[in-house]
Amino acid sequence: MSDQGEQTHSDWRAWADAAREQVRAFWSTTVELWSEQHLGPALAVLQAAESEGERPDPAALHAALAPLRQQLEQGFRHLHQTLDWGQGLRQTLGSDTQDTPPPAWLRPWLDLVAARLGPWADHQARQQALIEAGLRHQMALERFLGQTREAALAGVERLADELAASPPAPPTLQAVRDRYLQASEQAWEERLGTDDYRQAFVALSESSLGYTRALQQHLDHWLGLLDLPTRRGLHSTQKRLHELRQSHRALAKELERADLDGLRDEVRALREEVRRLRGTGADGRTGERPA
Repeated sequence: MSDQGEQTHSDWRAWADAAREQVRAFWSTTVELWSEQHLGPALAVLQAAESEGERPDPAALHAALAPLRQQLEQGFRHLHQTLDWGQGLRQTLGSDTQDTPPPAWLRPWLDLVAARLGPWADHQARQQALIEAGLRHQMALERFLGQTREAALAGVERLADELAASPPAPPTLQAVRDRYLQASEQAWEERLGTDDYRQAFVALSESSLGYTRALQQHLDHWLGLLDLPTRRGLHSTQKRLHELRQSHRALAKELERADLDGLRDEVRALREEVRRLRGTGADGRTGERPA
């Protein structure tokens, strides 16, 4: 894997970890807010069964948790509408900006002229590729949200079954809330092991990376037209700077070795010179005659 691929993978893992923590915090806060309003009816069923000395009725528990299921359905509908930014992309890709559309026989020729002879042919191709990547990401996101919705609803059903099978003693709101959190986590873990979830998660990951690449290419294209630094140019500059640093370190080491070798040679030469001078001086004193 290249350095850029490893960086993209690391960014995705960091984003996934951060999103997981945010979802967990959001879910805990939501349960806190829904405790009295939507878990209260289930608590009333448990308290009534305990006062009568009987086991709680599963049908009554499922009916008591019906408002919670409706609230979850409503929440996911609002979430879907909030995240449905693909509607504008679909309109951009398929709508006609003219008040009166051209005849059906003329439309293929107009598309051919716009694609082959128009001055914005390259821009139109890039724009269409970006829109298609965004729509694929939107479809993958909707699929992943569907898996999340199924896990949330399964948690409610599991809660009703567990409360009917083993009601908490004594039944309190805190005990029911803890059971709900536990049931939701178990339902989510079961959903994680299914093929549908794995396929949805892989599709979301691939579409997210593809849409990010399409955005980067589209942005680099316009930055290049405006004579501004592009992401590709900055990446190339960073790569060249890294290579220059490596070359500089290698050259510094080579010069250091060369200096040490030169100093060793110079010291060796000086020693030889001193030794030669000492030998010459000793011979001269030996050959001298006193006056």
